[in-house]
This record gives sequence, C-alpha cells and structure tokens, in this order.
Amino acid sequence: RQMCIRDSRIGADYFPSKRTVIGVVLNGSGVGIERMNDNNAVVFDQQGKPASTFYTVANNNDFNNNLVGNVNFKHSFDSLGQELTADFDYGSYWSGSNAQTGTKYFKNDGTTLAPDYVLDGVQRGSLKLQSFKTDYVRPFKKQSKLEAGFKWSKVKTDNDAKFFDVSNGTRIVDASKTNQFLYEEENFATYVNYAKQWKQW
Repeated sequence: RQMCIRDSRIGADYFPSKRTVIGVVLNGSGVGIERMNDNNAVVFDQQGKPASTFYTVANNNDFNNNLVGNVNFKHSFDSLGQELTADFDYGSYWSGSNAQTGTKYFKNDGTTLAPDYVLDGVQRGSLKLQSFKTDYVRPFKKQSKLEAGFKWSKVKTDNDAKFFDVSNGTRIVDASKTNQFLYEEENFATYVNYAKQWKQW
C-alpha cells in the first residue's frame, strides 16, 4: 500500500475602513492511495468437506481531492453593536477509484475448475456545496435588540460507478454492478428575531 498526501491553505484579511473587514480563506488537499489485496478461499460442500478453492487479487488506485473556499464580510456601524455580516462558502470534493479484480478457480487437485473472472471498475464521485448567508444585528436602548438574516444553500452530487467484465479480453458492461446516482437540492431561509429584557424578565 502506498499513500501520497497534499495539503495547502491560504488566507487574507482586508480592512477598507476601521469598521469594515473582508476576509478570504482557500484550502485544498488531495490523497492518492495505491493498494493490492489478495485472498485465498476454500469452498465446502454440504457435508463440510473442501469442494474447491479460488484465489483473488485486487489492485486499486484511489484518490480524494477537495477545494474549499470562504469569503466573509463584517461591517460595524457604531460602537453599540449594530453590525452587518455576510459569508459565502464553496466546497468541491472529488473521489475516484480504478480497480481490477481477477479470480482463478481450482478443483481440489489443483486443476482449473472454471474460467478466470476479471472485473474492471471505474468509480467517480463529485460533491459541490455552496452557501451564502447574511445577518444584521441592531441593538436598541433599554436592553432590546433586533436580528434578521437570510441564507441560501445548494448541494449537488454525482456518483458514477462503471464495472466491466474483461474475462474474455473484451470490456463488457456488467449491468448488475454499474449504477449512477445524481442528487441536487436548494434551500432558502430567512429569520427575524426581536428580544427585550425587563428587569427580572
């Protein structure tokens, strides 16, 4: 098994005025893994006696990469706590696996029981996340405060798994294992909140 990891991060804040700040953060990482597995198995008959064996070797090249970013804004209108904030977040994630699995079947005497079975797999996945939110806070005299905000978010995913039977040297789609999953959602939300304190309340 071999593994390679990469990671990077960068960020900055900009102050156009004493009461305003704009920030940016960007983070990316990636992981690559090469692995091999082998398995010897014995098949028993109904009497519990060894009937046959098979030997399987699997080779996989896997990867996971992601890129995540954030842009944020904050403005203070006064020293009493009145402020406006906003955030935009974006995340993109990719994953994949290239795999080949080969199986040989043997009788108890070591001769071939069935033709070799070779399966190739190509799996790809992607996930994208986006969101934007803004919040406003306005304190008033006599211990009262108004808050309001808005948020939007979106999620989109695509997972595609393709498998091919290459036992005869020709790539034939294995429909029983091949599948693709697509999903997407979008949400909107707003809120308004007012709070006030009276002595013990």
